[in-house]
Formats: sequence, structure tokens, C-alpha cells
Amino acid sequence: MKQNGWKKEYEELITTLRADKNNYAIQLAISLMKKSPGISYHSLMVEGLIGIGNLEYATKIAMSFTKYIIDDQEAVDFANITHANLLTASGKIMEAFEYYEAGLRPSDTIECPRINAYGTICRELALSRFGEGFSPDHLLNCLTSAKRNKDTFLIALSSAYILIAKTYLKQAFDFEFAQPLIDNIDQNSYTGLKALAYIATLLNGCYDDNYQVLIIDLIVKLVLRCEGVKAGFFLISDFFARHHNQIGDLTTGNDFIGWMNKYLKPIQEYQIQQDSLLFAKLPDEPYMNLMDCAHCDGRCCYDGVYITAAEEVQIKDTIIRYPEYFQQIPPNFTETGEWGFLFHGKRTIRVPHEYTANDFPSHFLHTKCIFAYTNGECSLQKVATDKGYHPWKFKPASCWQFPLIGLFNDNALEHPHYFGVKDPGFCDEKHPGYVSFMPCSKTVPTGKSWKNVFKNEIQFYMYKLEKKTNHKDDL
Repeated sequence: MKQNGWKKEYEELITTLRADKNNYAIQLAISLMKKSPGISYHSLMVEGLIGIGNLEYATKIAMSFTKYIIDDQEAVDFANITHANLLTASGKIMEAFEYYEAGLRPSDTIECPRINAYGTICRELALSRFGEGFSPDHLLNCLTSAKRNKDTFLIALSSAYILIAKTYLKQAFDFEFAQPLIDNIDQNSYTGLKALAYIATLLNGCYDDNYQVLIIDLIVKLVLRCEGVKAGFFLISDFFARHHNQIGDLTTGNDFIGWMNKYLKPIQEYQIQQDSLLFAKLPDEPYMNLMDCAHCDGRCCYDGVYITAAEEVQIKDTIIRYPEYFQQIPPNFTETGEWGFLFHGKRTIRVPHEYTANDFPSHFLHTKCIFAYTNGECSLQKVATDKGYHPWKFKPASCWQFPLIGLFNDNALEHPHYFGVKDPGFCDEKHPGYVSFMPCSKTVPTGKSWKNVFKNEIQFYMYKLEKKTNHKDDL
């Protein structure tokens, strides 16, 4: 990115951001913006604002990016990646992936290697929050590349994010795995990352009881050296919840609580405020268990998926571009399907598949969509995530929106779900329903609000609806 003659101050800004001296970094960014206004300094200021938890002001700055018309592709990419990091911190992960895609430009031949590497690492951590189990392996690849290029910051970033991602995904690891990664992170240059790496390792039970006291004290000291952090917010909250007694016994315990109130509480409050905007006029009921697609038998795919003509064309184009992901797909991958007398149309063909769950519906066939791998992954989603696109870019809308089938209808804002009421797929005894027979549609009195359970789907739907509305207004 162009530094417009202010190299020394720019380098100081970068150094302070990486050490999570975020308040000081913001001051430096403001100073540089006054001397030479530009999108690069605005992006760095957003990074600092994320760190101190001021997501509302960071959002205002990020939304102003569009007014800049510049010829510096690296700066544009960094602005998009920064905006994606902001959306991730705000709890808007599915929107964030659109900006990661814009910053990584997977279809473009123009390359900005270092920004691309940074964005890829950040995106993989967001994918772990989304529940993609392979993100730690991808981050290990990022670490290998960073070591090859001798980039100490990217080595530290990928090392910390591997441990954070595994903790998010509840993937166990031991001390022997963690220690080399922790050693990759210099605690003076990358203080926040060092603290988060220790926290992830502690939460995974890698230290014995005697050593835990020393590690907890070290983590608190490292955290207090930081003016907030830019990732791993949930881990710090989990760390305090699990070890609040030991933290309270430290002479710095009250300081740590004050730190959390200053830097983490605003992020939590902002996320709650944003969540309250999701279908605000609709009730929080019904309540449901949290959905976990990674540990589901994928019965929603048993009948294939009904697709539009435009979606069929897009899938064909995707197969042509990335044939290695679709070795199991025949040239003609659709057939005519119907559900009783309620509807019919083109759907993806199905292949035999054995379901073993005791509650598998008797009126469901033992089949699965042709685009599903044997391990349950969707090939259309995997190619998107692997290649840097939004995970749902190539998937039919009815796949990523399921089981919120009301989102297909004109009255979606008034009635977006059918949980706990008569199944809209009820036809006759041979077709007694569809949605209500899915694990992800079961209602429980002590569960979470349906809005919380399907937060990603709802946010992305409303985001796409807003984009569509704004586009019409511009015409």
C-alpha cells in the first residue's frame, strides 16, 4: 500500500497495531489521515477500533470506504478484508464472507500476495466460527507459506489462529502440538496473539493443575499490556468464566475485570444490539436446540434440491470451472420431482445412501443429493470455501435457507418459519411432512430463540434483500 512519504509513522502505526496498542494506533492513524487522507489509513484505523471494541464508529469509517476512487488495488483489497474483519467481530459472519471474497478476488489474475495471505488467514478463522472443520488444516498451510516467506507477522498470526480455530471447533490438541505454535509468537511484538494462543491452549486442558496458576497469571499480564484484541473475543470470556476464581486471587484480578468491561463488553453489547434487529417485529418464540450441521446425518438432502433455471446454469458453470470437485456428477444432474400434489419441478438427482439414526422418518427414502460427498459435505459449498468465495455462492438458495422455508415466500418478513406448527409439507399419509421431521426444526421449551439458532441464515437473507432493494432504487 502507498504510504505517501510518511514511511516512519506508517511503520510505527503497523507495529503498534500488531502489538495491540490500539488506542495509540488510532491516534497515529488520525495523524496520518490529516496529513494524507486515504483509504489505507482509514482501514488501519478500523483495525484499531475493532481492537478497542468501538464497532459502531468502526462501521461508520468502513462505510465511508466507497467514496474513495483509487488505483491502488492492494489498498482496496485491504479495505475489503478489514471490513470483513469488522463484520466478523460484529457477529455478521455471512456478510463478512462477501467482503473476504471481494478482498481475495478469487477470479482475478491480479495478485497482491501479502494482503491475500493476510486475508486468507483472517477468513479461515471466520470459517472456524462458521463451523468449517477443515479451517485449522488450511491455517497450517498458511503457516507453512509464511515460514517459507520468512514473514514473522503472518507466522505469528497463523500460529495463534490455528489454536483459536481448533478451540472454536472443539478439536482437541495437546501440549506437544501447541508449544511450537506458541513459540512462533513473540510476546513483545504480538502481545495479544500470544495471550490468545495461551488461552486456547489452557482451555484445551494442556496444562496440569500446578502449572495452570502460572499460565493464568502470565495470560492476565499479557492481556493487560494490550488495549483490546482484534479476534478471539469469545475465548477471553470463556477463560474468565472458567478461571474467575484463580483470576480473582491475583493482585491484577480486578484490573483484568476492568479490562474486560472496557474492551470486551462493548463488543458483546454491540452484537446483542445487532441481533435485536433480526425480524424485530416477530416474537422470539419458538425456542430450539442449537443447530450443528457438522454432526447431523444430513437428511435434509435426502430428496435432492429443487432448483431454478438460473441455478442450474450456475451449477453447470461451476462444474466446468472446477471439475476436480465434481467427479461424481453426471452431465445431466437433474430430474423431474414432486412432493405429493403440493409441488413439482426440477431437482438434483439422488443416489443411494444409508441412514442409521433411530428417528429417521419412515416416509423418507434412503437417498441423498448427488452433490453430497460420502462424508456429508456439500461439493458446491466445499469448492466455494476452498477457492475463496462466499461458502454459499454456488449453492441453491433453498439449501442455505433451509429450514427457514418461509424465506422463499412473499410474506417472509411476516412468517419466515413453521417450527412448532403444522408442517407445510403435509400432503397425505404417504407425505405427512418434511420440515418438521428434521432435527434442526424441533422446538424445545428451554432452548434458544429460533432467531439465534438461524442467525447466519437470517442475517444473510436480510443483507441480500437490502442489496436487492438498494439496487432497484439506483436504477
